[in-house]
Amino acid sequence: MHAVSAFEPSPGFVDPRTTGDFRANLWPSRTGEPDPPIGSENLHDCRCIEFLAVYYLVNCRHDEFIAARNRNASEDEIAARLKNAADAVQAVDDLEDRYAPIGFYGEPTMDGAFYLSIGFNRPEVPRTLSEPSTESSHVAIPGLEALPAEEFRGPVVITHWRHGEMDI
Repeated sequence: MHAVSAFEPSPGFVDPRTTGDFRANLWPSRTGEPDPPIGSENLHDCRCIEFLAVYYLVNCRHDEFIAARNRNASEDEIAARLKNAADAVQAVDDLEDRYAPIGFYGEPTMDGAFYLSIGFNRPEVPRTLSEPSTESSHVAIPGLEALPAEEFRGPVVITHWRHGEMDI
């Protein structure tokens, strides 16, 4: 069984594009790229779909709020619609917070209060910048490799570390 990571959509996630009440005019596109295909198993596409879905939810809730105001709905209904829109915005914040540790986020393009498109930052796989070592730390000293070997002979110098400072 596949263990679900905090950095992938939950097993219960449903792509809104597959539901009967999907409103295509409120679905934000992916900036500069085609929308991820329905049913994609690519993790990046799945994350994008999850973000697009939550921005779509905000668009839907905002549209419902505007419709209620335009038809002079009761103050209770308008307040409930406004609360639904605020809850959808909170869902965006929660999703952003969930993916922040890996550097995945969306940059929206908006028209008023509606999300038109979302550009995504794709996190990079961590890279090792130096060869593994048995020592606890390394200090890069530019030009050290150009010194002749005999320059490295002499008394041992003790290095003391204090809050990121070094004595040489």
